[in-house]
Amino acid sequence: MERAPSGFFDSSSLKGFIVFITSPQNQNVKDLLKLRDSKGRREQRRFLVEGAREVERALASGYIPSEIWFSRDVLSPSSSAIINSAQNTNLIEVSQNVFSKLAVREDKDGIIAVFPVQRRQLTEFKPEAKGGLLMVVQGLEKPGNFGAMLRTADGLGVTAVIVLDASSDIWSPIAIRTSLGTIFSIPVYESSSQDFLSFVRREGFKTYAARLDAKAQSLFDTKFESKSAILMGAEDTGLSEFWVENSDVSLVIPMLGIADSFNVSVAASLILFEAKRQSHRTGI
Repeated sequence: MERAPSGFFDSSSLKGFIVFITSPQNQNVKDLLKLRDSKGRREQRRFLVEGAREVERALASGYIPSEIWFSRDVLSPSSSAIINSAQNTNLIEVSQNVFSKLAVREDKDGIIAVFPVQRRQLTEFKPEAKGGLLMVVQGLEKPGNFGAMLRTADGLGVTAVIVLDASSDIWSPIAIRTSLGTIFSIPVYESSSQDFLSFVRREGFKTYAARLDAKAQSLFDTKFESKSAILMGAEDTGLSEFWVENSDVSLVIPMLGIADSFNVSVAASLILFEAKRQSHRTGI
């Protein structure tokens, strides 16, 4: 491993240490590849972000990368701007064949940033007294669904997202990509179900559990309060029995065709939109 060739970019403005890697067998490359898997992210307490748009949104939200990897052969203008403005970050240039091994996106920008995992605990969340809309997820298996739900939550101005029982892979590259980087702009907290139940009761939130249950009330007939927490579970198993017993309202989206359910990200969008529509109409 050696320093990158001098004169690359504006070296006088770069604050990080630049190295150059040409071998896919380099240990740093192997460690970065492990961050594609949840086990690697847990062990290293790091996650990777690929693509200029997502990296820019992470930076704009105050996330500070420990490393930025790039290949000049496929570097986009936006990625070049990120590198030239980087401060206190290790800059690692790699050959095109190494970057091809690292990258998973088709629309490559030639940049991958590595960030330390930030875990927000529910004890850090201080909701406003006047109201708020929470999206709560439990047991989601597909990170793409989680990312799509984050994009909806961002678009509808959801106050925060709560992940229950460490059941979703928050920092999956797929979740980050499908969220279009909104995972960085919306607060995401982690909690156990019991602690969250104590929280909503203490703070005056009403809980609405989305369920495929004949006894659940229709979304069309549901009135959302100024403080509402929408709970979404896995597509195959739904929410745990704990929330079947402890939620304030069980609701179902009426199905008018032959399908018996929506994709969980679509279902979340419909419910959150209705909750937001009611709050806009009533001013609560």
